[in-house]
Parts: sequence; structure tokens; C-alpha cells
Amino acid sequence: MTHQRNTVSRTSATIEQVESLREAGKLHIHHQAACQGYVSRKSAGRVLEYHGRYGVGYVIDTPRRDTTRYIHRTYYVQPKQA
Repeated sequence: MTHQRNTVSRTSATIEQVESLREAGKLHIHHQAACQGYVSRKSAGRVLEYHGRYGVGYVIDTPRRDTTRYIHRTYYVQPKQA
């Protein structure tokens, strides 16, 4: 049995570009999770490329307002082809 490793890497895409892909139907929000990390509250967040268990797409990390130790991570993935 082989295990697929999730990879998350920096990209030049912006949050606005990812949202426009979602509106065009090329991506959908798979889920949102809390994970350890830090994103400045002064920024809107950061976009990372994602290849992993849930598919291929982007994750957007945004700051949480209640703590600086955790962030919100939203997974945007390409819809599965039928």
C-alpha cells in the first residue's frame, strides 16, 4: 500500500484569483479546518498550491481573531470528473 503525501507550496496566485476560479465553477470549497500556524492579522491571508488527499487546487490560510497560535485553512479543490 502506498501513501500519498500531501504537498502544500507557495504560489503567486491571489485570494481574488482563487475566488474568481470558484465563481467560475473551476474550484469548489471542500472544507475548512483549524491548524497550527501563524498568519498576521494585518494581512488578508496567504494562498498555497495543494496536491493531496482531497484533490488538486489551493488552500487559503487566514488568521483567527481569537488566537495567534492557530489559523483557518480553507481547501479549494477541482471538482471530481464523473
